[in-house]
Amino acid sequence: MYLFKITSISLLAGLSIASPLAKRANITVVDDNTALNYILSLVSLAYQLQVSSLNKWPTGILQAAVASTFHDNFEIIYEEDQEQIIFLVDLLNAKGVTPVRPSTYVFGVRDIKFFSTLLSVLEGVGLSAYLSATTSISDKAGLTALGAILAVQALYSSYIRAAIGDSPFATAFDTPIDFSEANTLISVFIVDTPPGNPKFPFQGRPILRNFQGAFTTAKETDPTITASTPVYAVFLSGP
Repeated sequence: MYLFKITSISLLAGLSIASPLAKRANITVVDDNTALNYILSLVSLAYQLQVSSLNKWPTGILQAAVASTFHDNFEIIYEEDQEQIIFLVDLLNAKGVTPVRPSTYVFGVRDIKFFSTLLSVLEGVGLSAYLSATTSISDKAGLTALGAILAVQALYSSYIRAAIGDSPFATAFDTPIDFSEANTLISVFIVDTPPGNPKFPFQGRPILRNFQGAFTTAKETDPTITASTPVYAVFLSGP
């Protein structure tokens, strides 16, 4: 079974505290409809993680493992993500654009700690991608819609970060990440894409298959890792 250990999650989380907006001049600009469809795909990704995990653990277990109100608030996030998906689908349909359908994902979630950390990282990646997408939206109504989603997703991200013991306010600036960078981060979870889905005009970065010291670094981060445990990581460099 596919396994994505907590080590790689820690590496990905570093993206959320990278350089501020003023230093990022390499953001890809696409048309409005492509940007909105990609935002739909990112919201759907986080939603599918929630769907796959919500019924795994009773309320009491989630409360004890994360925070006393986590299960109830998590259900609210789940429901509101669903509302955002419906809104984006209706918006794209009204524009005569085919909305992307959800892909099939495998998250490799085995425990609550992994789930809550992965959810936090995906919310952070989504926020950074939404911020980048604002450079592509020329229609004011579409930009306002994206801003409304971004603002609420920022609240989710802060709440989840606080619930797992991270600072809810990591930096003074959020960091936009390019579409291809976001695609690199989420592609490791995608195992199948529905036929007929619109194709995006960007691809993820090549995956580094092997690198020296991977096992040692992973073992230092997570002592439960053994020699037979696959370890995955994504590196992005630059300002």
